[in-house]
Amino acid sequence: MITNRTGFFLLLILFQIFTAAAFAEVTAQNQFFPVATFKPGAEADQLMWLVTETGGVPDGPFQGPMAFLTDKNGNFWIADTLNACIKAFDKNAKLRRKIDLIELGKKLKLASDPVMLDMIPGSNGRLLVADAANNLVIEVDVRGKDARVLPPASAGRGHWRQINRIHCDRNGKVYIEDLLSMRTVILNADGEPGLTLEGEVGIAIDSDGKAAMIVMDTKDPKTRHVAKSSVHGSPVEKFAGFTADKPVLWSSVIGFDQNKNLYTIFDTEFIRNYVVFAPDGSIVSHKTTAFPDPGYDPNRPDWISPDGAIYTVRITAGSLQILRLK
Repeated sequence: MITNRTGFFLLLILFQIFTAAAFAEVTAQNQFFPVATFKPGAEADQLMWLVTETGGVPDGPFQGPMAFLTDKNGNFWIADTLNACIKAFDKNAKLRRKIDLIELGKKLKLASDPVMLDMIPGSNGRLLVADAANNLVIEVDVRGKDARVLPPASAGRGHWRQINRIHCDRNGKVYIEDLLSMRTVILNADGEPGLTLEGEVGIAIDSDGKAAMIVMDTKDPKTRHVAKSSVHGSPVEKFAGFTADKPVLWSSVIGFDQNKNLYTIFDTEFIRNYVVFAPDGSIVSHKTTAFPDPGYDPNRPDWISPDGAIYTVRITAGSLQILRLK
């Protein structure tokens, strides 16, 4: 016979079991580990960021390096915005290359010194930089000796009002997200205006020029859909998705790897989730971490290497660290 006392302890045990199971579902299973560390300053091997009286970094953009990328050889390219230069470091954080944007801006006869908002690999060994000060794209070879500008058209196709993130496909087409107009403008390899993706910002572009983005579910706050265009320039359509155990507070796409797998990110109350989708929409991997706080507001706090490694950045205790998810 089960007495009241026995029943109480059975309920207590069951409560503990179910509580542990629920906690396990939201416990971070993966961690970021530092792979490169930099000190603040204007020297060649340093990066610049602003510091408050309390030792933190001021809120808002342009307080430190705004964009990062990792190339196929594992080198880190950093848009050192406040030092107005692009710096390339090897796996051991040794400086390998530096491109002075101030000098480059003078050669290009820009109206203002460039202010880097975003940076991505272009085609044929070139880099593309989103210049917020001049509202245009700077295309420069990795040696920094040859460059050109891609400005917005005065009106109509090819016009953007506020440059934000930029993208490029294997054919050299450049995609400029315009936050004010809520659209993405496409330029061909010659810088001539092409299609416009109306209503599509916060996107990723694969090597074939297909766009992908996250779409909210109007009925279920725990669900997000992944939408992708079937061919270059076509509207995005739902092709995959995910449902979390708790309401999703924020979600975004990160980008595609060399195998066209799509990397996405979403936050629940306590956990950050990284979900990778294969080209057919199936889930390749799902990793969870505690919230990685960058300590400031870079334009791309998370990025991926061509082989699919996930990186983030963090400023703390007088140093900037690049971290890799394992």
